[in-house]
Amino acid sequence: MEYVIPEEEVRNFLYLPQNFDVTLIDQEIAFLQNIFPYFPEAVVLQLQTSTEESYIEIYRLINKAAIRYAFVLSIPTIKVQIDNFGILEFNEDKAKQASWWNVRDLGLSFLKAADKYLSDAITKAAVIPALKTEIPILTNSNSIITTPEELHAIFSINYSPEVYASLIPYLNESIELYLNLKLKPCAIADLLANPFLKPLIKRAVAFYAFYFASFLNHLTFLKNAVVVQYEELPWQKSVVLSEKEKEAAGARFMAIADQSIESILNYIEIHKDDFPCYQVDHSTYRNVIKKKSGLYL
Repeated sequence: MEYVIPEEEVRNFLYLPQNFDVTLIDQEIAFLQNIFPYFPEAVVLQLQTSTEESYIEIYRLINKAAIRYAFVLSIPTIKVQIDNFGILEFNEDKAKQASWWNVRDLGLSFLKAADKYLSDAITKAAVIPALKTEIPILTNSNSIITTPEELHAIFSINYSPEVYASLIPYLNESIELYLNLKLKPCAIADLLANPFLKPLIKRAVAFYAFYFASFLNHLTFLKNAVVVQYEELPWQKSVVLSEKEKEAAGARFMAIADQSIESILNYIEIHKDDFPCYQVDHSTYRNVIKKKSGLYL
């Protein structure tokens, strides 16, 4: 791999004591696992050498994310050392070793920060056409909710690009299986032009997707967020939903999405003159009727 953050620059992106051995942080695995799936290596190298202010800012955000991912992945190495006599824990006579749960807290806080920095980099790249076409998560994004930040604004995913990427198929299915059916004969693109309807459409897309995801196991549902769970710790059991609670959450997601669709249709009914696509010949097209199933006929 050609690209890593030079040792002398690491402290520009992460505060570390002067006597900390920066070589203990394995950057390569972090770039391969957490950065390059979103910003390919060639793009990172392009950002590194660019003189454009927007590119420089994205470069800095990527590196802030990368070094935190790398630190978290390197915690086991930082905690121990290997020598000819075996594997030893680091010890400092004047300092108390941190409890394991404090170490995990530090790791989780770094992961949250890294996800936010990476999400910000994706958001900034999304408005640069020349860069957007080189970033997989943007070229494959959902057409209505296009970035992790947009999804997080509707319901917390802790700004995680990984959560957003895993939900893209279900965001797409929300449009194909629900919105296209329930909002016809109007095209969704026509309704998105209305500033009142746009957030309702996004909300419906998001919550239908969360409903689909509630049947899966690769995402963890908390009381106030959907996340990727790296490890379930004893103190987290109070916030991780049980299977029964997860099923109930899925039902609530579906209800919220259906309510959003109902609000859209009610608004259209009140403002018929603004929506020519709904002004159809009633001799050949029936009025919209909501069924108990949630479908609109």
